[in-house]
Order: sequence, then structure tokens, then C-alpha cells
Amino acid sequence: MAQRGTIGYLDYHNWYYNNPDIPTQVSRSWTYAPLFRQYWAVDGNGIGSKRACEYYEYTPQEALNKWNEIWDNSYSGCVYQLINAEGEAHHSMLCSAAMIGTTETVIETSQHSPEKYGDLREILKNLKVEEPNSKISLIYIRNMRR
Repeated sequence: MAQRGTIGYLDYHNWYYNNPDIPTQVSRSWTYAPLFRQYWAVDGNGIGSKRACEYYEYTPQEALNKWNEIWDNSYSGCVYQLINAEGEAHHSMLCSAAMIGTTETVIETSQHSPEKYGDLREILKNLKVEEPNSKISLIYIRNMRR
């Protein structure tokens, strides 16, 4: 993929930019959850590039109800985003493993923040209680079905 972008470029169209104020050459679409969502899919206002192979949004309860389907279609590198009640993505996580645990199927997530994330099912259970009007999005960047 060609490196495109301009200094200080702050929207979702480009995946790369140079900025003298940031020591690494990164794009806002990779460092800011709402722009990542717009780069690969669409946001709550229908703005975005729709580059992902597939994109789904679920409430925490819907995702728990469809757990087997989500687990079956998850692979290392899938992206999960937490979307607040106002419809804005605020946290991105990657699937680091979809495996069969000792008693149930597990999807382990990885992210850069030190928060209490890890097991996607536990994240969904907590969201269901703490933020029932939130959503989780699943972004399949490319078709990697098992």
C-alpha cells in the first residue's frame, strides 16, 4: 500500500502521515478509534471508507447471544471496537487468539492500554451491566474464515 498523507492529516482517508510533532510516522486512523472505524467501516453517521471485508455491530447482549458465531469467525488480527451509547468508537482491541478453553470457547484480546481487557466474553458481560446501551463492532479486515 502506498504511503499517502500530509503533515498533520487528521481524517480517515489515509493510513499514513508524517508529523514533526509525533516521533513516529503514524496515521490518526491507527491511533484514534473513531478514525480507525471510519477507515475500515462506517461510523454511526454513515461516514467511512468500507474497506473491511465484513463489519458487524452488536449490543453486548446480542454479541453474547451470537457468541458461537462470533468465535467461529474470529481469527488473530480481527479487530473489536467498543462503541459508546452516543455511537462513537472509543477503544480498539485485536483478537490475539480464538481457542477452546478447558470449559468453553475463548477469544483473547490484545490492546495497548493497561485496562482490564483480555477475554472478550468477560468484556461483553461487563459491558452488559456497566454500559448496556453500548455496542461492540467486529471488523474483519480480510477474509480469513476457518
